[in-house]
Amino acid sequence: AAEQLGDPRLTAQVVGAFEAPGIWTRSDDEGHAAHIVAAAERALARLSSDAPERLRARLLATIAMESRGTASRLAEAREAESLAWDFQDPFLQCLTQSALVMQSFGRAGLAAERNELGHTITNAARDAESETYEITGLLVQMQAASALDRIDEARGHADAIDRLAQFSQRSLATVFTGWFRWTFDGASARPAPTGQMPGFEEGIVALDDVTRALRGAARGVGRSLPSVDSASYAPWLDPILLTRSGRRDDALAALRDAPDPPKGLLLEALWCLLAEAAIELDDPASARRCNDALTPARGERAAGSAVIDLGPVASYLDRLAPIATR
Repeated sequence: AAEQLGDPRLTAQVVGAFEAPGIWTRSDDEGHAAHIVAAAERALARLSSDAPERLRARLLATIAMESRGTASRLAEAREAESLAWDFQDPFLQCLTQSALVMQSFGRAGLAAERNELGHTITNAARDAESETYEITGLLVQMQAASALDRIDEARGHADAIDRLAQFSQRSLATVFTGWFRWTFDGASARPAPTGQMPGFEEGIVALDDVTRALRGAARGVGRSLPSVDSASYAPWLDPILLTRSGRRDDALAALRDAPDPPKGLLLEALWCLLAEAAIELDDPASARRCNDALTPARGERAAGSAVIDLGPVASYLDRLAPIATR
């Protein structure tokens, strides 16, 4: 509607006001997100040279935020971050740093970088007196600490999130801490779906069921995997599901056809699912592919979401190595 008035600055103000913090790297509505990105790009291109730089920073951050799971908008995120620091505006810093988090998955093994970003968001949020962004920063730190295998540290962040969420009535934040406690603390029940976060909730139960079974198998507790509707994670779940069901030819085809996982919080975990299939199928080409992708994360845990956990990445790399070098 703003675009129809033909005023690019007004359009930029409307689009730039879309400042919903992002914590999950898969969009709830990819079509809507793409529409926002396109509108922000058009507004950015039409801004006059005397337009406020704050407006430009918000538009750049919006583009980076709503392009989550792609790692293709790092340049926009960094430019937005640079403009925010020039203004020394803590709220704008929260927005731009959060956008930068959404673009910090260009490869596996970047949890330490995200941990620093989360720390920066948390501190800026306290300066801005923004409980919403303080929770965002703590969630980023909880996720990063899980990937860095600092589970006690992640637990401390989860406790702080729960306290803030209760105080500020941000109940959705506790969904993520509930999943953390289910995965790492043996909570008695998996969090129930909310129906409000399809980008997060679609397929996550199937992914959890399979990865929990794989962790159990690694401890010697059976090898069978549950029958699940792999849904949106089918390209990365199907190879190991088919392998364990004895359908070797189908499993090999699925493994070799699987695209690279999305550039997001599940990056390492999804690569590890492919790695497990490559190991069990003894497929050198797939093993090399997985080895190359996972090597930068050797010191991390495949738990960057703080929701799904497949253990130390090094354990996969050590088993991939003899196959990948053939």
